[in-house]
Amino acid sequence: MEYQKLNSTHLKLIALITMTIDHIGAVIFTETEIFRIIGRIAFPIFAFLLTEGIFYTKNKWKYLSRLLIFALISEIPFNLALKDHSIFYSDHQNVFFSLAIGLLMMIILEEIKKKELHYILDYALSLLILIIACIIAYMLKTDYNVFAPMIIFSLYNFKDYPFLRFSITAAILICMGGTEPWAVLSIPMMLCYNGSTGALKRKWMRMMVYWYYPSHLLILVIIAKLTRLF
Repeated sequence: MEYQKLNSTHLKLIALITMTIDHIGAVIFTETEIFRIIGRIAFPIFAFLLTEGIFYTKNKWKYLSRLLIFALISEIPFNLALKDHSIFYSDHQNVFFSLAIGLLMMIILEEIKKKELHYILDYALSLLILIIACIIAYMLKTDYNVFAPMIIFSLYNFKDYPFLRFSITAAILICMGGTEPWAVLSIPMMLCYNGSTGALKRKWMRMMVYWYYPSHLLILVIIAKLTRLF
């Protein structure tokens, strides 16, 4: 991979690998913080690819329904792996819900832009939609909570202004505290994005990426249980 030559496939692989490392730390090596630090890279990249994907997807509502379907499919594996091994856990929902809220927010913002309103009204409505998205994320207690819509909004709304786009995103990540400021390490990778799709063009390959999330969580649960037996 050359400098400034990362396509969406490269970025997805980076996000999937760092997410897996994060979850290995969360499920198995719970006392080793380095796994969680590395894992911080994943979500901003997923959010970034979501904001890029909305401009290329043929059917935004189908895209949204796919995220919601996998949010439901992934909820029990997510709970078993990361939420005290419970089948049902109402206080934290998986990242697919966060991405779905972000995508719905962007779909509405796209519709507002089509109206060609006065820029002040446009900004006001955009801010209102962001606030509503944050409220929904807070009420549903989704992964990354209110910060997920804020990150997605920043990456989407300032797409044409790279300095603002990534400096505001970095500021949000830093404000999250804990290990989250390490997520700024994802920004140089996003800056290397060249706008192309890469190898994941076929539908079955894209679906494998979706299925990977619940599948790897279940595998980690099994491994964790086996390691506790021996």
